[in-house]
Amino acid sequence: LNLGQEVSLSGGVKFDLPLGQLYSKNITSDPETGIGKFTDAEIARSLRYGVHPNGTVVYDFMQFHNTSDEDLTAIISYLRTQKPVKNKVPEHSLTVLGNVVKAFVVKPAGPVGEVPKAVKIDTIAEYGRYMALSIGECSGCHTARDMGGNFIGEPFGGGTPMVEHGISFPPPNLTPDSTSRIFGWSQQNFIDRFKKGRLIPGSPMPWNSYKRMTDDELKAIYKFLKTTKPVKNKVPPPDLTKKV
Repeated sequence: LNLGQEVSLSGGVKFDLPLGQLYSKNITSDPETGIGKFTDAEIARSLRYGVHPNGTVVYDFMQFHNTSDEDLTAIISYLRTQKPVKNKVPEHSLTVLGNVVKAFVVKPAGPVGEVPKAVKIDTIAEYGRYMALSIGECSGCHTARDMGGNFIGEPFGGGTPMVEHGISFPPPNLTPDSTSRIFGWSQQNFIDRFKKGRLIPGSPMPWNSYKRMTDDELKAIYKFLKTTKPVKNKVPPPDLTKKV
């Protein structure tokens, strides 16, 4: 995954966070260890409202609450095509803070405003906003959060560092400010970073998945980021020689 290689959706990726050790879930169609036994409606409710089929709250770090009905249907349809992989993922191992957050802070969440039935593909900033917030979920990593996972920073102004294999990866500032990582980039520079840029081993940025976006989708995201509030925050690149 860190090398941009194709992997199954069988889960098991560990995230060491202040809340504890959290594991990505198996979302293949395996009925025992994956999502094969869940109905389409149960999967849709998990994605849109953060409620697990068993009624508990989902730690939906990547939030797709406002994904259109059409795109949500497409996502579920795609998941149904995935080959079942039997892989029992460990349960989350929460710290004291994690248990407190789970008991008193994390609650089911839903869409903000009205969810569109469908969104027309375009190259305009408004479509880029939809892509950045409801499909690519750029804000999820590029906006700072507190230890409970709540957003505390300016949108797209640089996220909370993520540690992978002992290396700290601070998500960069994507706003139009001069301190932004992409300040001065042309639209083509932005597209090329996704299509032709180098892969950094261990980086949490899913380049291999995002490079599949079309040029038009990337143009729209680029235009949207140009409309965001400038945030003065110079985020250093990861130091691959320094362990934390």
